[in-house]
Amino acid sequence: MGAPREIVVGNRLVRLCCGGCVKAATKDAAATIARLDQAVLEARWKSYPLTTCVVSGEKLGGMGRPVEYVHGTRLVRLCCGGCVAKLEKDPASFLAKIDQAAPGRAESRPGEAHGETHKDH
Repeated sequence: MGAPREIVVGNRLVRLCCGGCVKAATKDAAATIARLDQAVLEARWKSYPLTTCVVSGEKLGGMGRPVEYVHGTRLVRLCCGGCVAKLEKDPASFLAKIDQAAPGRAESRPGEAHGETHKDH
């Protein structure tokens, strides 16, 4: 099958088993991103530390089914779709709230292992 490959689809890094999968992954970028998002959701849902929306503070489920949004490799549970735009304007502050709710369980992200953030580069 060949060596594993890494490609960018949309703005997301996708790791593939081989070069033969590149065409399928890029042919339907939306489906590829949806599969990535589903994998993140499945991996992170049980350990999600908050019962309230990080944007509004509303109880999750209080406004209907919560929105399960993936930002990069992070699951963010929101009270409604209206909170997505606010999250995207300042994701770092909202992701920090999730990290603070789960001390010692913060998900590590590339470049932040030693307190380094994208702005520090």
